Amino acid sequence: MAAVAPLDDLDPRAIGPYVLLGRLGDGGMGSVYLGRRADAAPTGDAGPELVAVKVIRAVWQAALPTVDPRPVPIS
Repeated sequence: MAAVAPLDDLDPRAIGPYVLLGRLGDGGMGSVYLGRRADAAPTGDAGPELVAVKVIRAVWQAALPTVDPRPVPIS
């Protein structure tokens, strides 16, 4: 798994139903965070499923109004 950096003061703490746990990276289109559903209960030894949450910069959001927000499982 990629290195996870701690969230800084400017990072959101939650997006929609996802609690953000750290920052996976930044690029020209936005930032990617490690998250999990706030309402997820641990299931066995693996715990709740982790996902990558990509936050697209405002300039790109205007150009891509039909982006389908879907969680991406982290394996």
